[in-house]
Amino acid sequence: MKQLVMLSVQVIMLTLVFLGTLNSQLGVCRYNSNGDILPGQSGCYNLAPVFSWIKRCIVSIWLVIWIAFVPLFVQGQLSETSRAT
Repeated sequence: MKQLVMLSVQVIMLTLVFLGTLNSQLGVCRYNSNGDILPGQSGCYNLAPVFSWIKRCIVSIWLVIWIAFVPLFVQGQLSETSRAT
């Protein structure tokens, strides 16, 4: 089971590396305030939704980590202060 979790994390990291390479090598389309693609951009790719999805995933992962570990930290701090008094 542990190997499956490690494999899935590695696959996600590899995918993010490939998407980061795409971001630096390909021209990403620019948009106006209405969400329409600006004219005069030849050869651009509509990768904005992909990068928006990645940002949401990263925020979600940090939120889950924060929710999981903050109670443990607070409990440790409270037990340390109760031992000191």
